[in-house]
Amino acid sequence: MLSRTKLDLQKKNDTLEEVSQQRLKQEEENEKLKLEIEKLNQDKLKYHRELDGKLQTLTDDLEKMKLEKDTLLKELDILQGKLSNSNKSLEEAKDTLEKEKQRGKTAVAEIEKSCQEARHQLQLQSESIAKEQNELKNLLEKQDGISKQLATELDLARVQVLQLQGILKDKEKMNNSSN
Repeated sequence: MLSRTKLDLQKKNDTLEEVSQQRLKQEEENEKLKLEIEKLNQDKLKYHRELDGKLQTLTDDLEKMKLEKDTLLKELDILQGKLSNSNKSLEEAKDTLEKEKQRGKTAVAEIEKSCQEARHQLQLQSESIAKEQNELKNLLEKQDGISKQLATELDLARVQVLQLQGILKDKEKMNNSSN
């Protein structure tokens, strides 16, 4: 009976030792996990700061483009006033300018919509770092494409404005020489 009790005690002692070792391993694992979580949180904060910076840059670029758009729209409005007194061929040029003006407005509206979507995505991305990185990468690629598209359209509008100014000067020369 005593040896049996002794064996039971030994088994319990061994089990207790095993549980104690498992507990130590679990605590070590918990510490590792805590460190990993802290690192992930720091990475997340760093990533958020970077994204905030990129979003601010995109917002600033959008504001600059809006100012350029407003300037171009004012220039186009002035040209439209001058063109209203011209002949039919200049009237066709006015229609072309109006179409370009509308394209510019549409492109700016798309950029504004994309910026709003980016802000919304930024809020949602805090739930999952992996999902966050993928969505933001796609969003930034889309923004870059839209910005390039808008810059190209603005360059085209400037070229057309210069062409129309040349046409107006030629028309004025023709009018002056016929007088």
